[in-house]
Amino acid sequence: MKNLKSKINICYIDAGHEYYDVKNDIEKCLNILAFCKCKRGLLFGDDYSLGYKTVEKEYNKDYLYTDTIKSKITNTTFHPGVTKAVHDVIGEVKSENGIWYKYIF
Repeated sequence: MKNLKSKINICYIDAGHEYYDVKNDIEKCLNILAFCKCKRGLLFGDDYSLGYKTVEKEYNKDYLYTDTIKSKITNTTFHPGVTKAVHDVIGEVKSENGIWYKYIF
């Protein structure tokens, strides 16, 4: 079991969509990757439709507690809590088909 901790280098997040749920899960995954002393880890999750820079001008604090909204800028729906939490904790990420990812360390 003691060698197992050095083998974890991928964390997948499929959390709730509210800001603090996603933020908490990302922070816990970062702690796991740091604990495992990985040279390089992959952190990724789903439900990422729009990046924060795309919707930053329309963002307000009520969005942190809203599951899904329709962007006035893009006219598409997205999960504002996921967008903001990812941005606040790990910054810019790559995304494709709703999956966001970032290599850590």
